[in-house]
Amino acid sequence: MNDSQPSRLRILLVEDNPGDARLVRETLLAAGGGYEVEWVDCVSAARERLAQQTYDLVIVDLLLPPESRGIVSFRRIHEQAPLIPKLVLTSLNDEGLAVEAVQAGAQDYLFKGFIDGPSLVRAVKYALERHKLVTELRALSLTDELTGLNNRRGFFFLAQQELKVARRTGRGGLLVFVDLDGMKRINDANGHQEGDRALVETSRILRETFRESDIIARLGGDEFTVLTVSADEDDADAIKARIAQAVARHNGRPDRSYLLTLSCGIARFDPAGSDTLEDLLARADAALYAEKRNRPEAADATPGDGELPVT
Repeated sequence: MNDSQPSRLRILLVEDNPGDARLVRETLLAAGGGYEVEWVDCVSAARERLAQQTYDLVIVDLLLPPESRGIVSFRRIHEQAPLIPKLVLTSLNDEGLAVEAVQAGAQDYLFKGFIDGPSLVRAVKYALERHKLVTELRALSLTDELTGLNNRRGFFFLAQQELKVARRTGRGGLLVFVDLDGMKRINDANGHQEGDRALVETSRILRETFRESDIIARLGGDEFTVLTVSADEDDADAIKARIAQAVARHNGRPDRSYLLTLSCGIARFDPAGSDTLEDLLARADAALYAEKRNRPEAADATPGDGELPVT
């Protein structure tokens, strides 16, 4: 977005008919709502733009060649940018397909024969407001209340989208499974409030260790996971070392009554393979417990016992 015009809305218009595209573009610009409209005439060009640029809204013709059957074209565009709101343009004859597009993720639809300034601006405004509301509601249902990380549902929603993109682009990655050791001991010795604090500290350690683009989640109880794309098997040891350093910093605080200890298992994602997200979680979980079996017990560590912060 142009820094000199921070309030302008960037809209990607996907329409194969130049006359319809000109009508939509000129109608929006004439409405004076501060719109910046970029036009492309096919699905492939739209996907390319969405991969390179940021937009506030996509307006898409429901039937675009060559994917003109059903809502194939819409699905391909929505798959490329599922988090950007979309407004569908359709004809009266295709209202059933337009409703199907809304069920597949579009915010609203507008009939081409009834486009004028007020109706188009109203549809754009509604699409943006509805998307904002849906996003806020989704955030409430996809976020762990205690730690602020993604919860299990949020992790599966985001990670499955990320793995689809990684497969298309040929990027590998790592799934990291992390377990907070001795959770029962912490609760029994210090109370459940301290147990909650240990979970929050673990979430903070993971935020310090991983990139903002990585998907971090609390799956439930004392189990956490991270999906980091564009990482390979050689990065696994470095990840473990970074987690250990972050744990050591937390354990070095003078007010601690116990050592926080974490166990870690890592599974590699091969974009050419057939592993599902569930497969990766199972392999990382198995790696975590294999390492637990092969090291001295750390769950009962207390200050002075020596640091075994992460495996």
